[in-house]
Amino acid sequence: MLKKLLLSLAFAVATMAPAVAADAPAPPQGIRRVELQRWDIPNTNYVAINFKIEFDPGAGLPFHTHPGLEMTYITEGELTTSSQGAPDKIVKAGEFVKIEPGTVHLGANKSKAVVKGLQTYVVEKDKPLVIPAK
Repeated sequence: MLKKLLLSLAFAVATMAPAVAADAPAPPQGIRRVELQRWDIPNTNYVAINFKIEFDPGAGLPFHTHPGLEMTYITEGELTTSSQGAPDKIVKAGEFVKIEPGTVHLGANKSKAVVKGLQTYVVEKDKPLVIPAK
């Protein structure tokens, strides 16, 4: 129930909050992430953060987790996602991928074109946005 509430709140306020500096670690070379906005979700210990992201051809993120929900909407290209224990999934323009809290996963551009997308995270405050997998 809390996840559904947080997801609804994240999308409902996506255009209401001002942008502030990101506390996420810099992405690997070939990946650009720009924080668009951040909103503290009232009466919770969660924050919703929106990013614009781009992956150059061949660029990828190593396996990692998040202390909350990640939702990515691909606006251009195709992103390959991998979660430990599951087959790779290709997410095409116009499609979403949802990553549950604590899921070990990665994203990579295995195509020859730039991949662009919008990400929304609903994560616990005072925790790192990205936690490298062990």
